[in-house]
Amino acid sequence: MNLVIRSARLPSGVGPVDVGIADGRITRIAPCIAERGAHEILAAGRLVIPGLVESHFHLDKALLGAGAPSGAATVEGAIRATAEAKRAFTLEDIQRRARRALEMAIRRGTTVMRTHVEVDPIVGLRGMEAIVPLKREYAWAIDLQVCVFPQEGIFKAPGTEPLMRAALKMGGEAVGGVPYNDINGRAHLGLVFDLAREFDRDVDLHLDFFDEPGDLLIGEVADLAIARGWQGRVCAGHVSALGALEPSALAPLAGRVRDAGISILVLPATDLYL
Repeated sequence: MNLVIRSARLPSGVGPVDVGIADGRITRIAPCIAERGAHEILAAGRLVIPGLVESHFHLDKALLGAGAPSGAATVEGAIRATAEAKRAFTLEDIQRRARRALEMAIRRGTTVMRTHVEVDPIVGLRGMEAIVPLKREYAWAIDLQVCVFPQEGIFKAPGTEPLMRAALKMGGEAVGGVPYNDINGRAHLGLVFDLAREFDRDVDLHLDFFDEPGDLLIGEVADLAIARGWQGRVCAGHVSALGALEPSALAPLAGRVRDAGISILVLPATDLYL
């Protein structure tokens, strides 16, 4: 075993136990593991829990703080403010902020993170060039996944599609989408799924990010996932409009989402304020 943690207490209250780990996976939990590990940690009765997972992050926009333009009190305002701010992004600036954010997450127990990285005619591939090397730099502590994210839209921002293709070839592990910020949300989704199939990538969408039920797309995403054979490979973030549906309308929609194996990510730290 690569690592044995001795005399640990589990979240269930069971303990003390020894936890054996090989090749990054827990392989045995027992009151006493006789085998010696290449490395050993004496927990002395302390709690041992699985690493935390940060499933929706934006390292390229992390910690903008006072450098972020004003006017971000709504979703539309936040998108405009970000578009303005990223004109000044440099590779060094993105990496400096991303490293700080990663180290904050690691210190607090995060061992897996998926980050969206914007690609568009404004910022080009600078975000990818900055973030992809950090996967290797921080591999000792965190598994970092990169989602290629067309924040400015695809059809609304000509030139974005080839940038997305380039970003996927650079190491993007998921295809992102934001249909509510494009001139044709349904065509946007179709292209996202086309790229996912072409590159054999998962899909991770910003979706239905508004307060009224309006023109919900989550049902169509479920249908697309099933039609394209992408069940279990699609994630939908925000989807705050679901909270405005009557239970009678929500139940059948939830069934379609379940059948498509779509993961739902709620993001209250953002959605309560925008």
